[in-house]
Parts: sequence; structure tokens; C-alpha cells
Amino acid sequence: MALNGKMTIASDGRIQTVSSELRSFFPNRIPARFQTIVDWNRSPYHSYADFIKNLAFQPQVNLFLKKTKTNSVLFDIALSERTAQGDTVLFLQFIPHEQQLEIELQQQKRYTNEIISTANIIFLRTDARFNIKDMNNWAEKTLGITKNERLDQNVLDLLQMSDSQRNSLIKALKERGHLQEFDMVYRTPGGDEKRLLWNIKLFVDFEYERSILLFFGHDMTERIRLEKQVAQSEKLAALGQLAAGIAHDVSKPMVSISSLVQMLENHVRDELTENTLKLISDQIDYLSRTVRQLIDMSRPINSDNEVLNLSLIHI
Repeated sequence: MALNGKMTIASDGRIQTVSSELRSFFPNRIPARFQTIVDWNRSPYHSYADFIKNLAFQPQVNLFLKKTKTNSVLFDIALSERTAQGDTVLFLQFIPHEQQLEIELQQQKRYTNEIISTANIIFLRTDARFNIKDMNNWAEKTLGITKNERLDQNVLDLLQMSDSQRNSLIKALKERGHLQEFDMVYRTPGGDEKRLLWNIKLFVDFEYERSILLFFGHDMTERIRLEKQVAQSEKLAALGQLAAGIAHDVSKPMVSISSLVQMLENHVRDELTENTLKLISDQIDYLSRTVRQLIDMSRPINSDNEVLNLSLIHI
């Protein structure tokens, strides 16, 4: 028996009328509101409002309708008409299980392609000979290339892999079928150097009975730059602490030397000794200023905030 029929739905989603074939197919789910009989987790839309909004732009929509609480089946749904009262008339056609599996697989492929095409991750697909067959927008942007110009090019040549890198990759794919965290340096056609981290997987496409390679890459250039910057900052901070410690240690004997010089200056009368003590005193003052500068530089900078009225400032 063909499970085809019409269903009239009010503007708030209440099911008004249902063809006898459809009513018999949902004995425990109707009467109800249309949104309650849809399995939104398996359907392409996630709400009734979203479904109604897109129904006018798509001639046919596939929705999973709940036959029971634990079982849902796929229907092809088309907009038949809209009544003067504002009701929506839908035409429903049951899709057999074999076709359901094919449609679900196609939907899954479409979702996967959408995710890959919009994700901020480098994606390349090649055949078993490493010839490029597809790439996403992020790959084009990061690698500084154009997809149409690079199709069928060898990806190992594109990524400028050395002989040792090629051998490591081929060996890992033969032994394990994948290679994780493959780190390499890549230079774009514009001359920019990038640090890339790849996860590479050998995948068997049973539908076409062939092997393909999937390259998933991350641009680590900015992260590594920031890590080096943080390491340099930590090194400078440690150097500042060391300088402060040395300055404090040096200041103690200088105080003693300065005190002894002052005592000697009070007990000598010959000009040569006086000039020598004055020279020592000047050098101690110079060292003291240098030590104070080191200590000041090692202290954290405290910013003083002040509220200014810009209208009172005359330029």
C-alpha cells in the first residue's frame, strides 16, 4: 500500500486533517501538533519554525516522523497549498528503508563537506599517488594557493617535503595507515614561512573501491611565535631579578667603602692622598647610581591614572 497523503496544519502547528493512510500509519501520534511528531534530531531542520521558513524555498524536504516513541521513519514532504484561512497543506510520501539509508548517507556527506569547507583547518584530499583531488577554503588561504590551479598536483611537491620527510610519511602510511603530528616548515608562493602540523590518514573509499589520503593541517606559526615571545619575556624577567639581586649585593660593600673613604678624608693632609680619595669617592657615587638604576628597572611598573577633561585642554 502506498503511504501517500495530505496533511493540513494550522498556523500554530496543530494538525487539522490527515489522509486515512497517514492516520493509520501513526495510530499513537495523531491527533497532535506537527512539531511533536517530527524527530528533529535526525531531520535536517531543528525546529518547526525553521522547517516552515525553508519550506517555501525548497520543493521537497525530507523529515523523519515518529511512528512510535522509539521508531521514526522518513517521509518526503512537499508544500501542496496554503488555504485562505492560513493553513498549510502538505503532501507526504513514505520513503522505503533502502532509500532512507541512501538519503541519510548523502545527508551525512553533505554535513561533513559543509563542516570541512567552513572549518578553520587545512584540508586536502588526494588519491593514493598523492595527487590533489580537493581542498577547502582554509587550505587555499593558509597555503596561499588556488584550488583550481593545484588539482592533480602532487601534494608532496606542493608542501615542499624533503626526501627524508617523504620517506617517513610513506613508511608510516604503509605500516600504520596514518601519521600523527607531522611537523614541517612550508613557504608560501608569496615568500611567507609557515609552521604546519599535519595529521594524515589513509582511507579506503568502498563506494568507489579506491584508496584516498586525507590531510588535516593546523597553522602553528602564530602560536609558536607567541610561545617564543613568552619565553623571551620570562627570560628577561629572570634576568631582571638576577640584576636586582646583584645590585643589592654590590650596594652593601660600597656603603662600607664609602664610609671608610669619608673617615680617611678627615685624617689626611697631603694633596696626592686627598685627590686619590676624591677619585675613589666619585667612582663609588657612579657605581651607586648604576646600582639604583638596576634596582629601579627590576621593579614592576606602576601606572598612575589621571582623569582629564579634554574640553579644558587647549591645543
